[in-house]
Amino acid sequence: MPDSLLAACRALTSADDRSFGAALSVVYGRIPDAGPDERRAATEHLGDHVERLDPRHASWVAILVGALTEYGADPTPAAAPILACLKTIAEAATYFADAWRDVTDEALPDPCGVPDRRIERMLRPELGDATAVVVEAWGSLPRWTTAAHAVLEGSAEARRPRVDTPQLRRVVTAAAAYCPDLREVERLLRVLDGVQVLALHRESARGFVVGIGGVGDNRQLETLLAGALVDRYGLPGHPVDPRWTAAYSDGAPAEGPVTGWWDLAGADGEPLGRESVPADIPVVDGMRVVVLDPPARRRTWRAARRHPRMTATLTVTGELSAGQLAAWWDRVRPAPVR
Repeated sequence: MPDSLLAACRALTSADDRSFGAALSVVYGRIPDAGPDERRAATEHLGDHVERLDPRHASWVAILVGALTEYGADPTPAAAPILACLKTIAEAATYFADAWRDVTDEALPDPCGVPDRRIERMLRPELGDATAVVVEAWGSLPRWTTAAHAVLEGSAEARRPRVDTPQLRRVVTAAAAYCPDLREVERLLRVLDGVQVLALHRESARGFVVGIGGVGDNRQLETLLAGALVDRYGLPGHPVDPRWTAAYSDGAPAEGPVTGWWDLAGADGEPLGRESVPADIPVVDGMRVVVLDPPARRRTWRAARRHPRMTATLTVTGELSAGQLAAWWDRVRPAPVR
C-alpha cells in the first residue's frame, strides 16, 4: 500500500488494466487527509502523465485533478494537458454522433453505457479502425467535461487565452449539443481576466475604467460595479449590502435578493443580458464599453457566483476627465426612448 498521496498517484499512472481500479480507489482515499504540498505534487504528477496514459484510464485521472481542486489544490499544472485532451475527445465525440446518425434512427446512447460491443459493431462500417477510439471518446466525454470545468473554474491561468483557444471553443460549442454540461465549460472559456472595461453612467455623465477578473455573468458584474461606484464613488442608487459584494467576490451566497441598479447596454445601444458574460460587451476602439442606464423595471436575483470556486475581482483604476468623457459619449448611442 503506498504510504503517501504522491506514491499512490505514481502507482496509479503505472497501473495496468487489472490493478487500475484498485489504485484509483487508493488515491481517492488519500486525498482528504493529504496536506497542501502533497496535493500540489499530486496534481503536478497527474498533469505530467494524463496525456500519456491509456485513453481508458486517462479520463479517470483527469477527474482526480478535479477532486484535488475541490480540496484546494491549484489545478494550473494540469490545466493545459486536460484542456488539450478535452479538445481531442470532444472532436471524436462529434464523429461518434455523426456516425451514429448515419447508421440508425435510435437516440444517441447514454455515455455511461459506452463502450459497448453492440455499439462498436454498429459503428465499425462507418468508423473502421477508429471505432474503438471514437467510442471510448463518447463514453469518457462527461468525465473530461467535469475535469475541464474544475480546472477552468479554479485557475485564472488555465483560462488565459492561448493560440488554440478559439479552436477549443468551437469544438466545445459543437459537442455541447450532445453533452449539455459543456455549456458551462464554454462559458468559462469566455471569462475575462485582467481586462479593463469602461463603465459610462449616463445619468451623472461620469465614466470609470475598471479592471475585472473571474466575473461569471453580468449580474455579478452589475453588483460588483455598484459596490465600487455607488458605495465608494457616490453614483446615485440604493446602498449595496456588503454581503452581496462578498458573495460575488470570494464568499458564500448571501441571504436576501439583490435589486438591480441599472440596465446594462453596449455603446451600440443593444441591451446586455444579465445571463450573458462580460465578454459579450462590445469593443469600441480597443475598449469594452458598458453603459449604465436607469432601470426600466425592478429586477432582483440571488447573490451567488455562477461558478462557486471561481473568485472574482473588480477594481476601479481611474475616473475619466471631462474631455475624455466628451470623446467617449460621442461614440455612444443616445438613451432609448421610454
